[in-house]
This record gives sequence, structure tokens and C-alpha cells, in this order.
Amino acid sequence: MIERSIEKYAGEFINALLNQRRIRVLVHRSLLEDKRKEAFFITVTNLTLDREFEITSVWFNANPKIPVTQADRPLPKALKPNETWGTWLPVSKLPLGYHHYAFTMVRVMLSNGTLAYSRENVTHPEKEIVPAEEIKFE
Repeated sequence: MIERSIEKYAGEFINALLNQRRIRVLVHRSLLEDKRKEAFFITVTNLTLDREFEITSVWFNANPKIPVTQADRPLPKALKPNETWGTWLPVSKLPLGYHHYAFTMVRVMLSNGTLAYSRENVTHPEKEIVPAEEIKFE
């Protein structure tokens, strides 16, 4: 009887862990393949098995905070399970004193109020191929 109860609660606990809202935010610095300019690339991934979530804003947590916005990647953005969404900030838009810390400075706000924090993407490509017409660095 006790073993059956333990199995039941263990199974419920595992299901709860697998179905919780999970988000991964990775940041890396890379060259754009055709522009020879650098940017901080942000990749947000929905790691859940069956839940969708919505990204409402992305920013670098500097003083003052630096929003990350791209006209061809508008927010809010709904992410399905296992879906990835990416954006970038030109390196020149982040003050030099923050460059060393940039990988852990990104914040992603979800529509439910959850705040996700970034970490460095150590398995990124040397150059980025961005599926957009033309990237404008202003």
C-alpha cells in the first residue's frame, strides 16, 4: 500500500516537472555573414512538451535598460512547444562597459509575468545567417 502511494506521487511529481513552463534564453556574440558587423544574438526556446507561451518583451538589463526590438520580429511572439525564436542587438548599441557581461544581461518577459534570464550560448556558429531581407544597423 505504501509503495503504491509512493509510485503514485512520484509519477505525479515527474509529470509536473515535465509540464511546467520552461524557457531557455541563450546569448552569443557573432558576425553577420554578409555585413561584417557584430551583434549579440538572443535565442529563446520553449522547452515544454505541451504548453505554448508568449514573449512580450526582451531587453538588456543595463542602466538604463536597452530594449531589443526588430521590425521584422515583432513582439508579442507566441512560442509553441519546442519552438525557437531569435533576435539580435548590434554590439554598438550596448555600452562598452557591459560587453563582458552581455551574455547574462538579457531578460525575457512572458505574458504571465514570468521573467527569464539569459546565459551564454557556447555552441553558436562563427557567423550568423539571419533569415531576413536586410539588417539595418542604425
